[in-house]
Amino acid sequence: MLILYKKKSLQLTEITEKLGAKTRDDVVLILKNMVKDSLLEADNSTRNSKYSLSKKTVKNYFTFDPKMIGTAEDIPQVTQKAVKSYLDMGLFVTLALQKIEKNEDRTDLIAYSFDTEKSISVEIESTSELLSHPEHAIYNMRK
Repeated sequence: MLILYKKKSLQLTEITEKLGAKTRDDVVLILKNMVKDSLLEADNSTRNSKYSLSKKTVKNYFTFDPKMIGTAEDIPQVTQKAVKSYLDMGLFVTLALQKIEKNEDRTDLIAYSFDTEKSISVEIESTSELLSHPEHAIYNMRK
């Protein structure tokens, strides 16, 4: 899905290449199932079908409700920029569990690289948080 998020739409041969798949048959089967499950849309108007993410997929996997992170006025813009930046780097981004446990740190978002199998903790800080509690913002960036 990340491949299609960055490129918007790709043909079967391009997807097979990017995935490093040995056979196209396996990729075709997966793509057909993803179309059937409304995760992808297929444009079959030409000989070589093009696949793109469905609106449902973009909404469910690449859209975040910034209110889950914070209520400050600039949180939506900061969140949108951070998510776009990490997605553009080819990382999968998800909202971290926002349940606060006593004496436990939590992060706002998690960016994950499937290539390196490493995750990055992403903190979203509002201007008001930076101005009123700079020490806490620095702590969040270090954890």
